[in-house]
Amino acid sequence: MPVPGNLLEEIVNRLYTYDREWLMKIGRKQGEELGLYLSTFYPSIFDLIANSKDVLTQIFPIKRFDLESLKKSAEATIFVFKTAGVGRSKETAEFVNEVLKGLFSVYREVLICNCQVNVGLLEIGFEIGAAEMEK
Repeated sequence: MPVPGNLLEEIVNRLYTYDREWLMKIGRKQGEELGLYLSTFYPSIFDLIANSKDVLTQIFPIKRFDLESLKKSAEATIFVFKTAGVGRSKETAEFVNEVLKGLFSVYREVLICNCQVNVGLLEIGFEIGAAEMEK
């Protein structure tokens, strides 16, 4: 059922005030379920990010996102998934962060190592081991 973004943001903000822990838990769970579905069509995190821009921007309140490689070593590479246009409040951005962390966690090669959340902005840092990168 389509829900206008403004209404959804009001609902998230109210639930955040009422029971933040429950909201984040439900966000993570829903992200994992969505990740299981999407991993059927996008078998790696790179497939998901590179080939699903339309899908991700339709599902999430994201206007734009990029993937940046920060650090490469013999053991792992660290990436940052950067987004802009993630709602109008920090509460909404935190909720979307939790959903995306759940979605990314389905991809076993991903180890989330850092997240930064601000009004309308979100960065999720994750590490992928060298062995996984070679696959």
